[in-house]
Amino acid sequence: MAGSGASATLLPFISGNRAQDQQRLVQFAGPAGRQLQLQTNNGDYQQYASARSSRPTFAAKDGDVVQFLSKTFYVKETEEFSIIRVIRIGDLRGSCSVTWQTQDGSAVAGHKYVEGGGRITFGPGESIRTFQVEILNDDAFDTTLEFDVQLDEPENCLIDPRCAKCVVMIVDDDLFPSNDHQEVIEDHDEEALYEVGFSLLKSFMGFCFHHVPEIWWKTILVLLLANLGNLYYLATIFLRVYLVDTVLNTEDPSTSERLWVPGDRDATAVALGLAWILPNFLLLGTDYFEMAVLEMGFNIRYHLRVNLFRKYLRYTPESRAKVPIQDLKISIMEDIPDLVSDGYLIIFELWAMLGKIVMVGIFMLRKHPRSAVPLFVYPILISVYLAVTYRRRLALMAKEGEGQSATIGTLMHVNNAQKLIGCYNKRSYVVRRFEESLRNQRKWVMDLKFFDFWNAQLIPWITLLAIGTYIGLSSRLVLGGTTSLGSFLATINVYKDLGDRFSTILEGLECLSKAISPLAALTTQFNLPIDIPERSEAHKMREEFVLGLSTAPMFDSIPIVFKDISIEHSNLSNLSTQAPQGSIIQILGPHDSGKGSILKKVGDLVTTSGGRVLISPHLMVLQVPHEPLFIENGGLLGNLSLAKHLESSDIGDPARGRRILRRLGLDKD
Repeated sequence: MAGSGASATLLPFISGNRAQDQQRLVQFAGPAGRQLQLQTNNGDYQQYASARSSRPTFAAKDGDVVQFLSKTFYVKETEEFSIIRVIRIGDLRGSCSVTWQTQDGSAVAGHKYVEGGGRITFGPGESIRTFQVEILNDDAFDTTLEFDVQLDEPENCLIDPRCAKCVVMIVDDDLFPSNDHQEVIEDHDEEALYEVGFSLLKSFMGFCFHHVPEIWWKTILVLLLANLGNLYYLATIFLRVYLVDTVLNTEDPSTSERLWVPGDRDATAVALGLAWILPNFLLLGTDYFEMAVLEMGFNIRYHLRVNLFRKYLRYTPESRAKVPIQDLKISIMEDIPDLVSDGYLIIFELWAMLGKIVMVGIFMLRKHPRSAVPLFVYPILISVYLAVTYRRRLALMAKEGEGQSATIGTLMHVNNAQKLIGCYNKRSYVVRRFEESLRNQRKWVMDLKFFDFWNAQLIPWITLLAIGTYIGLSSRLVLGGTTSLGSFLATINVYKDLGDRFSTILEGLECLSKAISPLAALTTQFNLPIDIPERSEAHKMREEFVLGLSTAPMFDSIPIVFKDISIEHSNLSNLSTQAPQGSIIQILGPHDSGKGSILKKVGDLVTTSGGRVLISPHLMVLQVPHEPLFIENGGLLGNLSLAKHLESSDIGDPARGRRILRRLGLDKD
């Protein structure tokens, strides 16, 4: 409708409990909204002629209807109990009862809440009953997890199937990966997180070990099994020495007494070969067991990806603006795998290498103590080198990440603006911009490659110098009989192995430093503000509105109350009115008078500078935008039922699709 420059917006307020579809029409004749007309065609509803003093009242023929006060309840992790309210709609005569039972969702009983159930009874005239579910608090980070509560087994009443289940959302107050760096994390500054990078990485390891399911016991087993390989490595060193100094040393008659098979060098050699081979079958079995049973990468990646995705869906508009979709894609598909690999799984490789170095140290100290000097030189040089290059590495990695994000962002912007680019014939310009983005990205990639190339030269050159020095200085010990030939050759081989082990350790420590960059990005994204606290406050205000009514509320007749509403950036101020349930309200007014803002405010989509919108929590508010919303590539059935096929019962709501098709007259075979 339009007249004298005015426009109209339709605002339907339909009761959430109807035995069947009804025809209603409430129309405000003017901007003041004083006169209304009500049309109905079902005897279950009474007719009233005044919007201010009288309201439609619903009573089902088959008994009162019982449902949750809200489809969603909120509770802070620090609160001991979640208070769940169940309401009764009807004439409230006599008694009725229903049972309730908790059900796991993303929150699991025993970890985030205590499983519960029971029966609640409404006495005559009672319209609200409450029960509590105990909440378990911890110091570990979680996104907003949820569990369900189901109503069942009604007696002397009906349960509305649409409101027979509610969701309880547990608002977590902890930070990712821990609360130890609260001030730095809450600043949302990645550069500041680099300053506490290794401490943050330690907290991440603790988070994975204690909080990701199954990780703690798998970690312990893998660390224990790694010792088997280290013991075998030490055994092979002594086997080589024994082979040269005893089995193959035919010039020394006394060696015959030290043979495993006295007097038989051939049999001893065979036994030595078996001792070299047979343990590998055990090691093969442990390796397979680690791969098949103790695999941890998927568990950690799955946990982080699901929680980041859940967090992103709850972002405030300001938070979502800080995390463009290309950054989210990089975080989920690249940063999380890199962090899991370089920030947690790498510790098992480092543990194995450290164990082998300990075995080497045992051999060196036993055979030739002075040859153990490199054991102390390597760690000192590695520590100094990492301290000097730490910031340079992070800066180069940050530049490379920015270049990758810019390239992906360019592709996504082009995809969203294809029609605009075509209309203005800017394809060549866009290609040039993309080429420039690729060139910048290559420069940063090559800078990081050059840096890694020179880093990789440190340990090999130290090893080269150590072996050359040992050969030059220790050959005379063999000639003088101080050291056996077997020990001399084994020590040279040990030096080479030692260099390889320390090279692997350096690579592992570099991986740990590389993990700080994705960890800082994920820490920022995991701790951005979400909209749950605002929704929780709005829900609390609406509950207080219902509970504050002077008499037992008739839930099918509670109006929606606008009290002193003022909309920011609008000419609307101090709006106070009521909208009865079961009606269609027309909002009239000139352009920029706040009509659309009023609708959005009902759904808490805009902020107000004053006033409140009071709605009973049992009413579901659905904001319908001007532009149609649909699931791309979902097809007709996918958009109607939120599932690929109407016969699918595990995903979506097939009954919803059938109802829509029936109302549209498209349900014919």
